[in-house]
Amino acid sequence: MTTPDEKTLATLTKLFEEEFGPIGDRQVLYVHAPGRSEISGNHTDHEGGHVIAGSLDVAVDGIAVATDSNKIRVADEGYPTFEITLDTLDIQESEKGTSASLVRGMAHEVAALGVEPQGFDFAFTCS
Repeated sequence: MTTPDEKTLATLTKLFEEEFGPIGDRQVLYVHAPGRSEISGNHTDHEGGHVIAGSLDVAVDGIAVATDSNKIRVADEGYPTFEITLDTLDIQESEKGTSASLVRGMAHEVAALGVEPQGFDFAFTCS
């Protein structure tokens, strides 16, 4: 399990609290996704699981907190915060080509697996 360094955690906490308010005693999920590059092959889904990938010294780090709302709100350092409501998971023409459409699409696929998507706030940074 990866744990954030103090600087990264401080940056994430500041971003989260500026956008969504104090974390307080709520449970926080920390996520870390290291960067990678496909040297040979591309996407395991159509390469039969065979690729040669290399790691990079970049990553995405974020913190998420579950909410009682019917919304997913996302804050990305350096970009406008956005939200989607989970009232409808159908394609929204006004969202096409946006990050909101990706989040709605992921919620749609979670629902297709028989799990009801729940609201949360998420703040992340990229190095």
